[in-house]
Amino acid sequence: MLKHKYGLTPKEDALLNYLADKEIDFTPMFYNSAIPIKELFYFFVIAGNTFYEFDRIPNLFTELQNFHVMQFESFITEDLQKVRRLIRTADTNEGFLINLSSDVADNKWAHIKANNMRFTIDTIQSGKNNDISALQLRKMYAGEIVKLKLLSSDMPDYNKLFVQRLFKPEQYIPFYFVESDLDNVEDLLLRMGNMFYAYKVTRYRMIEYYSFFTDVEFMRKNMRKVESAFKLLIHLKNNGNMKSQCFVMLHELNQADVSMMSILKENLGDIK
Repeated sequence: MLKHKYGLTPKEDALLNYLADKEIDFTPMFYNSAIPIKELFYFFVIAGNTFYEFDRIPNLFTELQNFHVMQFESFITEDLQKVRRLIRTADTNEGFLINLSSDVADNKWAHIKANNMRFTIDTIQSGKNNDISALQLRKMYAGEIVKLKLLSSDMPDYNKLFVQRLFKPEQYIPFYFVESDLDNVEDLLLRMGNMFYAYKVTRYRMIEYYSFFTDVEFMRKNMRKVESAFKLLIHLKNNGNMKSQCFVMLHELNQADVSMMSILKENLGDIK
């Protein structure tokens, strides 16, 4: 089971931590998560997109801004005095996210707020709130801070968003892969791992959103199989049999998805 709030990037995770801190139900923002597995395969395995390049699903920052829930402003600055001042003078409807790593391959973000003369950060990586000093902040800060302004605590209505979805499980058509789909793919293990991760995030988002409309226990059970397959994938070795092993896992993932999406399609059939 994923241990975060289902952001596709560390920056989205930090944003969701902020919303959770404000006790705002952000689940409606997961309405566009039923992206077909074949599209995830194309974007992450064939095209080799990173999570920050992936735009088939609008990112949560864009969605919240378009629905007039939040505004955002990014600052690229090494001025720690300015950063501390921004955080300490935040209004009740404002918040901040900070970059904790300039390494693109290990990009870490956190929601941060003032705590008297110290600061509290909550990160997905630690799984808890950390109380830090100004000196510790100096050592951790990686040069970018995002100012959040909450315009409304009311999220769009589930039913309104249901009509606006890009991907509709009730129109689902099964899709199948063949092993040659993996021919000539560079960095196959890395790309497969990215696709698996994106699949997990989107399906956990679906569980949260579609639980408003139907029973989703069958999806939770299905995800336990996906988690097991993902653990096997990340321990695969780069050897001569790697492509065949990756295809077996891709096939198993797709079979699980066909089963899950077919049941969801039937369950959503009467919803207009």
